[in-house]
Amino acid sequence: MISVDALPQIFFPFNRGSQTMKKLPFTYVTTGGKSANVLFPMHPQTRSPEQVGKLLASTLAAMTEQIHQAGDISNGDVLQALAMAMAIRLELTGVERTTGLSLANQLIETAYQATAKAITVPAGHA
Repeated sequence: MISVDALPQIFFPFNRGSQTMKKLPFTYVTTGGKSANVLFPMHPQTRSPEQVGKLLASTLAAMTEQIHQAGDISNGDVLQALAMAMAIRLELTGVERTTGLSLANQLIETAYQATAKAITVPAGHA
């Protein structure tokens, strides 16, 4: 079961002034009131960091809604669904499988490292 405190409730790219295009600034807030500001490095071939941010926000919002509706769902179930979605998106690109898997692993590792460096504060104190 996912802890309600771990469910992000608010998602939005935050303004980082001149820090455009190389990193995507992103904030999420949990139901427990913790806010985290993350600077996600963008892949060199990213066409639109703004669209990446919008897609991330809408994906997380949709997931949160489904998790709330499901009630009893594990973190593993959520990660498994994300892995399946990523596999389908990779398949739809038509990229060679080894290349696709390598890119997916690189993107996940880079994003996960960015979350480890997030600046976390109690909500309302950001």
